[in-house]
Amino acid sequence: MELCQPISSDLQLVNNNPLFPPLSSTRVIFPAMLQAQSTNVVDADISYTLVSNPAYGSLEVNGVTINPGESFTQDDIQNNLFTYTQDGTVAAIDSFKFFVEDPNGGWVGVEEFRIGIITNGEAPQAAFQLIAKPNPTRDFLSIDLSGASAENANIRLTDVRGKLMQSQKIGLSNGKAATTLDLSGIAAGLYLLEVEVNGSKQIQKILMN
Repeated sequence: MELCQPISSDLQLVNNNPLFPPLSSTRVIFPAMLQAQSTNVVDADISYTLVSNPAYGSLEVNGVTINPGESFTQDDIQNNLFTYTQDGTVAAIDSFKFFVEDPNGGWVGVEEFRIGIITNGEAPQAAFQLIAKPNPTRDFLSIDLSGASAENANIRLTDVRGKLMQSQKIGLSNGKAATTLDLSGIAAGLYLLEVEVNGSKQIQKILMN
């Protein structure tokens, strides 16, 4: 008799980046802001359950308001169906909490999604632009920097416990630079990419599969 092996899950939350809506507006929460991934599960089966509502707005999936205990999927996010509507209350910060799960037992415990409400018409701008791709990845990671006002950038890749896996110092020309990290010797898992330029730092989660 052949026994079936259980399917394991490598579910990870790879993006949890803030939204910056103006007062009294509705904004889509894009995958670049909120994204969970698993190599074993399609987006429609990655389920988010809302734990707490935002204090100064509401969340909608395809135009229908959701409340704590109700769910939405990564597929909803991928298709731009998950939105936040700010209720007009003058406040600096809002947030909601959620957890993520998949049918194979994957679980990401309660996380907070933060919302910075714009009251003066301008969203805060990063000191430089960082693009790291592909993500998830396997053997390499391409890094592109632009808009930086410095001569050098420091790049660090660590595991989630802070162990340094790789580091580079690269020069910038006219505020731009590009480099590639060789990840072929690094085990699968979740890592943190940290890029620092002239005291300004950005951190992205990188999933190795």
